[in-house]
Amino acid sequence: MRTNILGNQFDNVLKATSTIRESLYGLGGNDTFSLYHHDAGSSTVPDLSDRFFGGGGSDWLGSLSFDLTADGQLNDYRGLSFDGGKGYDTVSSDVNVQMTGGFTLDLGQIKTSVTSVEHWDYDIALLTSTGSGDFVVRSGKKDDTLEIQQLASAAGNDVQVRTLGGDDKVFYTAYQDVDDLLVKTGVGHDYFEFNGDWTVSAGLRVFTGKGKDTVIINGSTLATPDSLTATISTGSGADTIVLEGMHAERLDAGSGADDIYVLTGNFTNAADSISTGAGKDQLFLELDAYSTVAILDDFSAADDVFVFDAEEATVSVPRNTDVTFKRSVWKNSDEDRLYMNNAKDKLFYGDNILVEFTTDVELTADNFTVGTWEF
Repeated sequence: MRTNILGNQFDNVLKATSTIRESLYGLGGNDTFSLYHHDAGSSTVPDLSDRFFGGGGSDWLGSLSFDLTADGQLNDYRGLSFDGGKGYDTVSSDVNVQMTGGFTLDLGQIKTSVTSVEHWDYDIALLTSTGSGDFVVRSGKKDDTLEIQQLASAAGNDVQVRTLGGDDKVFYTAYQDVDDLLVKTGVGHDYFEFNGDWTVSAGLRVFTGKGKDTVIINGSTLATPDSLTATISTGSGADTIVLEGMHAERLDAGSGADDIYVLTGNFTNAADSISTGAGKDQLFLELDAYSTVAILDDFSAADDVFVFDAEEATVSVPRNTDVTFKRSVWKNSDEDRLYMNNAKDKLFYGDNILVEFTTDVELTADNFTVGTWEF
């Protein structure tokens, strides 16, 4: 005989208990379900006799636990019964895995009996690196969120993260060195964000597929100019790329109307090299009076614009975002001024070369504006 646990039309938190053969019904609302795991001494065993029914709303079931460093298998939850019902529903999993060369963690091989689930969420801990060759994390074909924490050094191994179809999100935090991290996202509106611990050295290659993608490189937490190298290539689509920190990154933005944020905090002579690609692109440029922040390969005077932060005028020491094309106005100014020298293909801020152009450009006031930033 089954025990029924019922929610209502509101958002419910429903937890399975040690009682076997429970049926949990969320009904309406955005409901949160929790599995029950029996204590088996050194490990736990999920109670797969329970059944979960989401009903209407965007429901969440967690947390499945796969410890692949011990005896865990990707089919440990093959009997899990969850019907998400209407709405955008999620199954959440914790995964512990060693970075074994030549091994692929194929999340699409996780076996369950769930239905009507649109989103899979994974919290993945990367542990000891062993062997040689590529260690690969590959997602499934639904919308996937991968929150990856690299807890051991991967200095001797290449790490790859590959997502397939769907709108995927990858958050990668390196607490130890990673010489070669390759991230490839498939078709869909994907999101990738990298963070690294202060002492980490990291090499990144990021390739996004067709879709409206977002790539954020948080490099300001890495200590030295050569502790981060990053090559980023975004496919067709209106992409957003945020280059933040103190290191020289290489970006090929591809076709589409892209938003490219070039933030400061750079070490001297660590400018980002950027190819904006085809399309009407916007470069959100943070003012820096001390270092070159960008070298632009193919800036189009006909299509592309610089966007300065409107909040620069409201800070305690406001900075002038008006661009002059007259050398005399720039030289005689009592404050740091933006000066576009078309003859030398350089944009100055104060005495500092803020941006260099590798091609001949003839910019006008129409190529510069002020707006509200999202990052």
